[in-house]
Amino acid sequence: AMGCRRFRLAPAAAAPDEVDSGRDIENAATAVHAHDDGTLDIRIGDRRWHGLFALEDAGDRGDTYDFEAVPDDAGARLLSVEVTRRRHSTGLDALVVRRRLEAPSGLAPNRKRRGDARAEIIVEVEASVVPGVPRVDLRVVIDNGLSDHRLRALFPTGVPTTRFLAAT
Repeated sequence: AMGCRRFRLAPAAAAPDEVDSGRDIENAATAVHAHDDGTLDIRIGDRRWHGLFALEDAGDRGDTYDFEAVPDDAGARLLSVEVTRRRHSTGLDALVVRRRLEAPSGLAPNRKRRGDARAEIIVEVEASVVPGVPRVDLRVVIDNGLSDHRLRALFPTGVPTTRFLAAT
């Protein structure tokens, strides 16, 4: 009553991604640019955002639900940024930004400062665009072996506001 249609599926020739160290992907609707520090600029239509995914690390000696900053903490140090661009013949493009940071692995025994032992944090952000789709898809993976700290990703909107709500 509803009708039917038969399709035959068959393997196609391989179409691997072209991979290089480019820092830009775009289509008519969207664009993404990766900076040397690992932050991203994104355009969707006429709207633009700059400096997305900046990272802020701070020691946290809070023993409660909320954050309690460690005084005079320098935070994490950026060790390296690697950018890989993948382009597919279908127009699916992606930028993978991999940042390695180093910071104290925990607090000192007195909990008044961060300890001397160091460890790495790896933050990987993949931004993908699809032809004709006015959005940027983001995948974030964080490998974090540190304790007693807060790592935040920053998303400056550039939009003036007089009121906002944030939690830690």
